[in-house]
Amino acid sequence: MLNWEFSHPVASPSRTAGGADGDGCMKARILKRLEDEVAQLERELRTELPKEIQRARELGDLSENAEYQAAKERQSYVQARVGMIRKRMAEISLMNLDRLPTTGRRSDPRSGCGKTATAR
Repeated sequence: MLNWEFSHPVASPSRTAGGADGDGCMKARILKRLEDEVAQLERELRTELPKEIQRARELGDLSENAEYQAAKERQSYVQARVGMIRKRMAEISLMNLDRLPTTGRRSDPRSGCGKTATAR
């Protein structure tokens, strides 16, 4: 079995929330959502998929076993998805969301972080 190690730098919301005043809350929400998805996918990789693969192996010939092939494909997909999410988390942690233009908009997209939005 292949051993997939992910070495992407991942920033936690607590480390990024202390950045610029306006971007901390938005970053924290985004990173939290992505961390939750990574946790769910890793749980699937560690518990559910190995059980499915073992169950499919017990059915016999692996070369003609559709259940085994489907489980292995799902495993590859989940591993790739985890890597992509971790990369995105690293990229988000480097973003300065205070640079987003707010003039001309009806409301500030960052208003959910304790700020008030006014319609113009």
